[in-house]
Amino acid sequence: MAQKQEEYVLGADYGGTNARFSLKNLSTDKVLTVTRPVAAYASVADILNDWLMPRQIWGLRQIVMATPQLAPDGTIPNSTNQHRARLNPGDLGDGVALPPISNINDFRAIAECGSNINVLGLVGLNGQPCTVDTQSPTQFFIVGPGTGVGSAEFYVESCTGLFAIRTSEGQHTQMSYDQGDREVMFQMERDLGCKFLTHEQVCCGKGLVRLYNAVATVHSGGKDPDPGLNEEGVIKRLYAGDTIANRAVGLWAKYLGKLTAGVMLYHHRSDGEVDARAILIAGGVVPKIIDAAPGHDRPAKMSSNFFQNSFVKPFRKGLGSLAQTNNPGLDAAFTVRLDAINIVLPTHENPGLQGALTLASRLAAQGGNAVGHAPAKPEGGRPQP
Repeated sequence: MAQKQEEYVLGADYGGTNARFSLKNLSTDKVLTVTRPVAAYASVADILNDWLMPRQIWGLRQIVMATPQLAPDGTIPNSTNQHRARLNPGDLGDGVALPPISNINDFRAIAECGSNINVLGLVGLNGQPCTVDTQSPTQFFIVGPGTGVGSAEFYVESCTGLFAIRTSEGQHTQMSYDQGDREVMFQMERDLGCKFLTHEQVCCGKGLVRLYNAVATVHSGGKDPDPGLNEEGVIKRLYAGDTIANRAVGLWAKYLGKLTAGVMLYHHRSDGEVDARAILIAGGVVPKIIDAAPGHDRPAKMSSNFFQNSFVKPFRKGLGSLAQTNNPGLDAAFTVRLDAINIVLPTHENPGLQGALTLASRLAAQGGNAVGHAPAKPEGGRPQP
């Protein structure tokens, strides 16, 4: 009797530095996960051909690729090696047809966890575990500062019970500056050679370094002399008592709060169909601020005065701009919404990858087909989920 062809789904999550992949065996539910540096490979095809065995490639039923916005040729903009994150026919070997492939926004991938968001291991801004109700009509907002910045919402409609996702590019909109911050922001404009700043330019990881140098120029007479200064370096200086770093991180957190308020305002639902339940802060920068804080574990670090004063308070101040519309009725309604909403962070190591794999499994269950047949003697020496 011929051996049954094993079937797999693949989820991928691309960041600016690393690409993460999860391969799930649909018969055993075993999952194999790897991380590969984007700069070390010319394309996603090179990664998959290097990692997977032929029987796994031939058994693929569905691929979901979560990526930043790609260039028309399928490459990642600003990647140092013009890495191609799109699969083309023939990429996985001669005679191997590509399985169904879904290319999604990288923050839609995180939103895909919305139907079971608690799988991400949520904690509040005090570091304590937080469970969010997903059974009743619910709305969540996501904002994620990392190499870039992403934003999205997901919700359950009351009339249909269906789970829906809307991604956003609001992070690319022009920022407005508070009166007391204008000198620093104008300096950042001069440093970048632009006439205005977008939310992403300020709220990404590099934005924290840009803020540090702008604050240093305005208040201390010049940029930091270290050309290799990164966000980790700024955060390290924050906890060493550097006043410039304290000012920069405070500004960064406040404008991240303002961006979050803008996402909430754009996706506001006034028909009573859903209740806003949570703001999910994803991305890689905030965890770095937490990990550098004093304390023996993450809850202790997040409840520390350092983290609360350097990030939580300025973030909430920026978020409060949601209720500053100069319309008393709207301000009152938005104040109620802000008072009721949870602000949470995922403790799951790869929430975007989890979402991509969740979607790949769901699409395969809805009718994806295995491609081809495994070779009679698949090569060995590679991991087998």
